[in-house]
Amino acid sequence: MSDFGKLYIMRKCGEKMSWNYRVSALIPLLIIFLISAVLSFSMIFISSVSERIDRMLQLFGSGTIAAVAVPESLTEGTEVSLTCTSQALLYSADGTTAAAVKGVMDGYFDGYRSEELELSTIEGEFTNPSVISSALASTLGLELGDRLMMMIMDTEGRARPYLLTVRGIFASVYPQLDSHLIYVPLELVDGTNTWEILLAEGEDDASVLSAIRNEGIFARSYREIYSSAYRNIGTSLSVMHLVLAAVAVLAAYFSSDIAESYTSRDEKDIKALLMMGLPMKTLRAVYLRITMAAVSMAAIAGIVAGTLLSFFSPSLISMIASRNASLLAYYVTSLEVSIPFASLIVMLLLMLAVSAFSVFIFLRRMHRSFR
Repeated sequence: MSDFGKLYIMRKCGEKMSWNYRVSALIPLLIIFLISAVLSFSMIFISSVSERIDRMLQLFGSGTIAAVAVPESLTEGTEVSLTCTSQALLYSADGTTAAAVKGVMDGYFDGYRSEELELSTIEGEFTNPSVISSALASTLGLELGDRLMMMIMDTEGRARPYLLTVRGIFASVYPQLDSHLIYVPLELVDGTNTWEILLAEGEDDASVLSAIRNEGIFARSYREIYSSAYRNIGTSLSVMHLVLAAVAVLAAYFSSDIAESYTSRDEKDIKALLMMGLPMKTLRAVYLRITMAAVSMAAIAGIVAGTLLSFFSPSLISMIASRNASLLAYYVTSLEVSIPFASLIVMLLLMLAVSAFSVFIFLRRMHRSFR
């Protein structure tokens, strides 16, 4: 830019101008700031919830990968557990409910599950120790150390009663899966055993699954086992991202209003400069830079504000879950904030690109009006 352009831009951005002038220049940017903040908060919240549900499908389901035998190609840190699943009726002094029963070996809740679940246990020798979620404990009115009766069917269709002791209760995270789930010793469940392979969060399960299958072992990933739930998550994310993209594009068009506001404010100066022989090309470049700089700052400030606000979402989710857990029956009742940096950058670039295009079109119309 020429010295004139730099001086003019600094002047119109508020240098040596009154406080009222500066405030009037910032007011048109408020809507860009608010929309950017809401969009960034929504994207972070959606990403965090989806990743949490994805992980819960692994922890409460059949692991990351379910196999019929223990493969030799597993990496260090991979957890392998022998399990067996069935259905049963649970009876307590305060209620009765149907439940999915998972027979597990000792140490099942060590490792990743102990790190990622809020599990409370009691020590000692118990009759058929079991582990349940806080949601199921609330339904049956159970606490640590309490006893309940389980009526489970064996492979021959006979009902077998067992007296269980609640040895552990974990905080319900995904009610759709854990509100009717109980873990018992493996020998109490009659059926086909499965080896659950639980990988560290974020590890590439596709390559591990491929290596297992190359060994000739039948195995399925949690995406295949819970394909319906996984597709629902993917569909919800795709639709939400399309909506967010549409809103981002719509918000970007507000930048043309900002350009109109600035040029209307400076209409006398613009006409005077044109009469003095200033090329319209130079004037258009000046206002394009002023507008884009303002839009960029408002959008970035909004993204930062939305990101900071998203760190309060776990507390919000916990508060809603404590007051009305039924509202989150198909979602998670706790989450960890996961920031999708790539999506936020794409959103910012999309807003700036559409903003630049809409501002250019408006300034071109302005040029014609001044002819």
